[in-house]
Formats: sequence, structure tokens, C-alpha cells
Amino acid sequence: MLRQTAHPTESRYEVLALFTVSMISSSLLVVAVGALLPYVAAAFPHSREQVCYLVTALLFGAMLTNAVSGAATDRFGDRAVLGVCGGIMGVSLLAAAAIPSFSWLLAWFVIYGMGFAAMNPVGSHAILFFFKPEERGLAMGVRQMGVPLGGVAGGIVLATAAEYAGYRGALAAAGALVLIVTVACALLYREPSALQGHPIRTSVLFSEMLRIGLQPRLLLIAAGAFILFAGQVALMGFFPLTLMNGAHLTAAFASIFFVLSQFAGAAGRLTWGWLSDRRFGGDRLKPLAIVCVCCALAAFAVAHSAGMRAPALAAVAVVLGFCTEGWFGLAIIAMAEAGGEKDAGSALGLGMTIVMAAGVVTPPIFQSLMHNGGIAAAWNALALLSLAGVVPILAAIALPPIFASSRKL
Repeated sequence: MLRQTAHPTESRYEVLALFTVSMISSSLLVVAVGALLPYVAAAFPHSREQVCYLVTALLFGAMLTNAVSGAATDRFGDRAVLGVCGGIMGVSLLAAAAIPSFSWLLAWFVIYGMGFAAMNPVGSHAILFFFKPEERGLAMGVRQMGVPLGGVAGGIVLATAAEYAGYRGALAAAGALVLIVTVACALLYREPSALQGHPIRTSVLFSEMLRIGLQPRLLLIAAGAFILFAGQVALMGFFPLTLMNGAHLTAAFASIFFVLSQFAGAAGRLTWGWLSDRRFGGDRLKPLAIVCVCCALAAFAVAHSAGMRAPALAAVAVVLGFCTEGWFGLAIIAMAEAGGEKDAGSALGLGMTIVMAAGVVTPPIFQSLMHNGGIAAAWNALALLSLAGVVPILAAIALPPIFASSRKL
């Protein structure tokens, strides 16, 4: 069992702030990529139909390295992994800005995603270490609030920079921010000795990953999160385009509604985390089942948003962001707790590999549904899929936890 051996002046709130800020910066591109797509399409008119694959590239890269990054945080600690992956993300965006090629843009987005994969397991050890079980839902909600707040910042930074300097200027600005902020957070984090990783042979590392990854409870939680993540990907990549094509808004106005959805997503992550701690007694799965129903209703509302006036569109943006973004912290802490303090990174990395697969398959499927059946058909299909997410979550509830989560001493 881990014991707190942090520096006497170490504050758990300072630690939480550092990992939240690093999450905000790293999420600039991933969450707000939809706000950038119209500008990329304008720069590459012959690849206009392929811009949705930029979303796939980001999440494909993350899927490739989720399991490895989770194991790496167990082996080397959060501080080292945060610094290295922050450098990978920043440099990849700067390189993408320097090379005006759509093919290279896809490649650099894959590399960015490979670095971004570490941002979920990084910091999870610290939250399990510094916070009691009945406080972790809210703490993880605060940390995960950084994702939609990154979407807010990204929607503003990317759209503004792209208006004046094109998509390449937007990528350069985002790359500089990511590089500076993530590396600074890594340098400022005074990692407790108990969290600095533990030496382990590669063969043992992978056998442990396999043991953790085959636990039915973890797999069911990841399956439910896979379905919910499809809704989040639809928001990230297609909500601005839906507003432009369905509600006939300009790219600038569509970005404003997207930013509004991200504010709502930040509120959702705090709200669902607080509810899981205070109203559900530390249970993460019952709230996740409720979220599935809420996401279905939100997607159905978007499907019928054509012709709505601005106040109604604002309400739809708020509901969509609150539902499809708000659940993520619950799933993260549920998967981390499935591994316990010692193996939280491995459990989370393996679970997120499954979840991120939704990011790979959702964009082309959603794009095809929009192209062949129309905007309403795509969002209605998403509503049905979200409702189906209740099934694996309820199945996970029926199984007992495999690993007991210890309290901080």
C-alpha cells in the first residue's frame, strides 16, 4: 500500500492544479479540432472530403500508445512521462505548421495523438495517492475539466489565429503553447518518491498488463466508455460542421456555439464527479448509466436543430457539451480504481486503448451517415448507440471490484 512521502510543503491542490493546466494545454487541438477543420478545408480544396480524417489521425495515434503510456507512467512516474509527451505534442504541431502538405498534416496529427495518449494516465497516480476514495470523483472531475476548457481555449486560439494567419498559424500558436505549458508543469511537479515508478522487467510488465486488461469489469467499463466517446468525437469533429450545414451559420458563429458547448462540458465534469462522490457514495458506474440516457437525448436534439434560432441552438450546445463531455472523468477514475494505486496507469492505459478506438471508427462512419442519409440520420444513429451504452455499464455494476482501492494514509 502506498504511503504519502511527499515534501512537507507539497499541496494536493497544487498537484491537482498542475495536472489540470497540463490537461488544458494538451487538449487545445484534440477537442477543438472541429473549429480548425473549415480552415484546413479551405487550404486544401481537393482534400475537402478527407478533412474528417484529421480527427481519426489524432485519436488513432492515441489508441496506438495508450497501453504503453499507461505502463510507462507505472514504470517511470508521471513527471517524466508528462515532460517527454509534452515535448512530442508541441514539436509535432510546430512541424505540421512548417510543412504545407495534407498528407504530412495527417502524419503529424498521428504523432501528436501518440503523445496525447499519456495525458489520461499521467496524474491519475497522484489523484489516487493524494485524495481519499470519497474525494477522487470530484478531484478527477476537476482534472478532466481541463479537456473541455482546452476546447474553449482551442476554439478561441485556433479560430482566431486561423482567421488571421491560416491553419498553419493556428497550429504554430497551439504548438508553442502546448510545449511551454506541459514542460513547465512537469518541471514544477515535485513528485513523491512513492510515485516515481518501480523497476520491472519488460516481460513482467506485459504479463501484468495482460492480467489487468483481461478483467471483465474493466472491459465492460471500457466498452461503455467506447460508446460514450463516440458522442464526444461527434461533438469535437462534427458539431461545428453540423451548425454550418444544418443551421447555415458561418464558421465564426459555429465556433462560438462550440466554445459554449465546452464551457458546459467543463461544468458537466465537475457536476458528475461531485454527484458520484456525494450522491452515489463513490459509485462511478450508476452515474455513467444515467449519462448514456442523457447523451441519447442530447444527440436527438442536435438531429432536430435545423431551423432553430440562436437561443435554442445555444441550449442544444449546452446540453450536448454537458452530456457528451461530462462523463469522461467518471470513466477515468472507474478504470483507474479497477487497477488500484499500484497499477492505475496500466489499467487506465489498456481501458483507454479500447475507448480511443471509437475515435478511429466514428469519424468515417459519421461522415458516411451524414453524406448518405443526412445530418439528422447521423445524429439519430448516435442517439440510439448512446442508449445502448447502458448495457455494458449495467453489466459492470453486477460484477464485484477486482482490486480494492486503498485510502491515502
